[in-house]
Amino acid sequence: MKNMNRVVLLLCACLAAAALPVQAELKTGDQMFQAFVGGDKVVGQQRYNYDVGVLTGADYFVNLMPAVAFGVEGRFEDPGQKTIGLHASPPTTNPAPLPQQELRFRTGGAAALLRFNFTPKSVGTPYVLMGYSGNYTNAETLITNQQANTTSATTIHYWRGGGIGAVGYDYFDETGWTAGLEARFETYDKANDTVDLLIRLGWKF
Repeated sequence: MKNMNRVVLLLCACLAAAALPVQAELKTGDQMFQAFVGGDKVVGQQRYNYDVGVLTGADYFVNLMPAVAFGVEGRFEDPGQKTIGLHASPPTTNPAPLPQQELRFRTGGAAALLRFNFTPKSVGTPYVLMGYSGNYTNAETLITNQQANTTSATTIHYWRGGGIGAVGYDYFDETGWTAGLEARFETYDKANDTVDLLIRLGWKF
């Protein structure tokens, strides 16, 4: 009977420990995993050639101190596709149907990030994030000539690197869940800089 009572007391103690809330504030050594998804828009010289696309991925942060964290990120970017008419030069009185050009590129890669938290001892914090990403890009151009009923496709693959800058806000639930919003700017070249608005969900442990 005494052994049974000890087992019951031990189980009760374990359940009580498991039920204790996780501290919402950020501390040195805390880790955080977050997944994100959001809209992606090219804003460089090619901005008129792309619809709104998607940026999705996940990152992992370790707090070097309450206000500063280092992280790594894996991500996939699809800036959308746009069909444009190729202009005839010079213009004609009765122009034939112009060829249509479809532009699309998809990017996958990884990034190293530094994050600065402004109110780490609160249940939520605004933050600034900066970093550098390396990305493998698949760029595709498809030109369709309706008059000649022909289609030509060109695909190139290349690596590119670029800077990341972002501002956001994260809320930390006492159970460990996190949720936030982030506005991000990524610069690769003058043609393909992007602006992103992301929703972030994750876990702090």
